[in-house]
Amino acid sequence: MDKPYKNKIAAVVVTYNRKELLKGCITSLRNQTRKLDEIIVVNNDSTDGTKEWLDEQKDLTVIHQANLGGAGGFHTGIKTAYEKGYDWIWCMEDELLALKNTLSILLDNFSQGIVALAPIRKNRKTKEIYYSEIIKFDKRKCKGANRYQRIKPKDIGSNKIKIFSATFEGLLIKAKIISQVGYPNKDFFIWYDDLEYCMKLNQHGKIYYIPTAIIFKNNNVNNANLKNEYRKMMYGLRNLIYIEINRRSNFFKDALCKNLSILNSIISVNKYYFFNRKVIGLSLYTHIKIHYEIIQDILNENFSELFRNDN
Repeated sequence: MDKPYKNKIAAVVVTYNRKELLKGCITSLRNQTRKLDEIIVVNNDSTDGTKEWLDEQKDLTVIHQANLGGAGGFHTGIKTAYEKGYDWIWCMEDELLALKNTLSILLDNFSQGIVALAPIRKNRKTKEIYYSEIIKFDKRKCKGANRYQRIKPKDIGSNKIKIFSATFEGLLIKAKIISQVGYPNKDFFIWYDDLEYCMKLNQHGKIYYIPTAIIFKNNNVNNANLKNEYRKMMYGLRNLIYIEINRRSNFFKDALCKNLSILNSIISVNKYYFFNRKVIGLSLYTHIKIHYEIIQDILNENFSELFRNDN
């Protein structure tokens, strides 16, 4: 069996306009008890001084690119680390802080057949746990919460837990598997790029959630508003439909539930729009036009920027 402590490990950090938070993230990576062999930072065209600060950091490998969202950032970063021959790739976002022993605990939990390990994520201020990880995908269920079943407090103890998918927030990926699954889909831009990638990972091994490996997250960093949430939801709708359509159905009920799941997602997003239409500030025409663009993107498998003409 592989001995992960003897392996080469690179961290991949994706950042956009969070310079001060990025500094904290980088410090936490520099302070790991299991030292990283390289820290690769992908800067998505930040305009807040991030570029200038990164260019001063001699111990970082920095890649500046257009803003391709989290999906495009992780595509670039994971591709770079893989092509450099690393054995493990540790995915991070700029608002995260890893404890000094987080990486070493993840590595301690590696065993044969594991292709990825995910830490527990907690709010930095409240210490509340984020429950975004999916413990089970039930293709016989139609509603999102039942189809993609998230991890719950009762599931978490001190032992590692087999899960279906995790976010890219602290996910440690065994690089060998990338030759079989490729890189994250850069065209997703934001939302569900990690779900699609974990679906591919699941075909070749196991993903485990490690409650004793802790990462803290600064949650209120985007000054989120209804319009921003709407934008994310529309990208998420497109990406989830794409995932469902491209997932093979093996029996009638599976196919039926897949289509009902898509319909439920469309209804949910449209409810959000109509309840918050005035605050979101987009006309009904623009809202419908975005739906049309989503359909075109999926049919052509050529994803566009959904909100380039909405101002």
